[in-house]
Amino acid sequence: MPCMVHRLKRDKIEKGKQIRCPYTVTVVEGISELEAGILNDLQTLIVSGKERKERDEIIEDFEEVTGYAPTDEKKMDKRIKELVEIIGELDELKSDTDAVRLHMDKLLKVYERRWTKAVESN
Repeated sequence: MPCMVHRLKRDKIEKGKQIRCPYTVTVVEGISELEAGILNDLQTLIVSGKERKERDEIIEDFEEVTGYAPTDEKKMDKRIKELVEIIGELDELKSDTDAVRLHMDKLLKVYERRWTKAVESN
C-alpha cells in the first residue's frame, strides 16, 4: 500500500530552453522505501568528529523505531513519540540536516495517519 504520493511537473529541454510539459508524473513511495532512504541519509550525513557519536546514536535509535511494526494504538503512539525525540536529537547537530529532517517529517505524518486509523477503528 503506497504511503506517499509526490506529484512532479516534468521539465523538458528543447534547443537549450527549458519548457514545462503539461502533464504530471506520480511517484509512489512506500513506507519501507521512505525508512530506508532516511537511514541512508543518516548514514551518509557529514558530521564533525565530535558529532559522529551523536549521529551514530541517532541511527541506532532510528533503527529501533523502524525495526518493528506496531500492532495497536499504544505501540503506535510510542513509535510516534520516539520518532519525535529522534527529530529533536537531529536538530541538535550542527550539520545540515534539513533533507533528513524533511524525510522524517514525512515519515511522522505516515505514522500519525496510521495511528489515527487505529484509533478510529476501535
